[in-house]
Amino acid sequence: MTTAPKKLKRKRPYLEIAGEILEGAIPLASALVHLREKPRMLDWLALGVAGVNALVKGKNVYDRMTTPSSREFFATRDEKGEFIWIECPEPVGRFVYQCIEEVEEHTRAPSQAWQEGPSIIMGRIGEETVGWEQQDGVRNRYNAATETPLVYLVRKRQEETYNEVSRRLWEKVEGNHLLLTPRGFETTQETTGGIYITPDIKKLSERIQKFIKTGEPRAYLLEGPPGTGKTTAIKHVVSAEGFRSLRANPAEMLDNSGSNADNSTKRNTLAVLAVTKPDVLILDDIDHHDGDDLLEILSTCREHVKVVLGSANNKWRLDGATLRTGRFDDHITFHKLPPEVIEVLLGKYKHLADQMEAWPISYITDFVHKANVLGEEVALTEMAETAERLEKIDESISRDADPESSNITNLIIGGSPPRTRKR
Repeated sequence: MTTAPKKLKRKRPYLEIAGEILEGAIPLASALVHLREKPRMLDWLALGVAGVNALVKGKNVYDRMTTPSSREFFATRDEKGEFIWIECPEPVGRFVYQCIEEVEEHTRAPSQAWQEGPSIIMGRIGEETVGWEQQDGVRNRYNAATETPLVYLVRKRQEETYNEVSRRLWEKVEGNHLLLTPRGFETTQETTGGIYITPDIKKLSERIQKFIKTGEPRAYLLEGPPGTGKTTAIKHVVSAEGFRSLRANPAEMLDNSGSNADNSTKRNTLAVLAVTKPDVLILDDIDHHDGDDLLEILSTCREHVKVVLGSANNKWRLDGATLRTGRFDDHITFHKLPPEVIEVLLGKYKHLADQMEAWPISYITDFVHKANVLGEEVALTEMAETAERLEKIDESISRDADPESSNITNLIIGGSPPRTRKR
């Protein structure tokens, strides 16, 4: 049942070409027949019009037979058999497209429905040429939300193109910190204004500096419940030393267009790093993105970034391959906030510090807001419900924890080790 329609679909272009040839040939044949009798001026005129029409139809057929489709065009190989074009991965493709300054060339490429073939367009970014296909009125599968087309780079000029795009990217950034989002690159602030920097966080920063001076890349995993200081530590490291940083969710470093079988996590990661050129790569919530893709990202990053900082609520959700040295070298565990930080956060309510020694930053801050608006007494009455929520979160995070399953030594940052739970 489905074979016949498929065959008809494959034959459709040739049937259309044959129909077009006949459409141009029939009037010409008719005009020639009339000239066999006593030709009139109108017959000669008809012959001329039919001849021009046949030439136009023939030229259209020739163009369609010789002009490659957009897929064939961007799959062209040079005399050595290497591809001339390379597909730009989705994570950086949106920004590359935004950098295009002028359209250099515009060619209509045929498809199986010739009249609806996409346009092959060339553009320039400085001295570099890029290409893409565009079909009017059709949302491109590459990025339906913004209708950004799939961009191709000249393979031999790929490095130069990324360098030019990188220069333009950082010209638009206020500061040294970027965030990779589904919409592209955005500026983010990695400052620690108003937050107390503990001696342990300073020790972490000094430790990272020592390894940087040796020229060896190193990856650090910061693990612990939400609100215990992981984000503060990361912000301090990247801001205190003036590092150029990129913060990303691992999922955003993958190419989800599915447009080319040659897509790979390594190629996409390399493209992101080639454009942003960070000193520090920050990977958020990696315990939600376990698997081969995460391993590929980590292996690639270590070859091109000085420092990798990953954060996780529970590292035991990750597999052993991710935890071992060579992926994450040092594991830094944040169990709870140091007392001096809690007192700073509480301010005038610091006399309650002992009651909130196990509370994360977000809950302490919320208590202070409630106390300032509703009064300390009302805020205290609501602490019981908050404490119950904290207990459930704590149980959820530690449920899968199994410290005995790893031989890696943790660096304890702030507070004492977590309580042992009975099972």
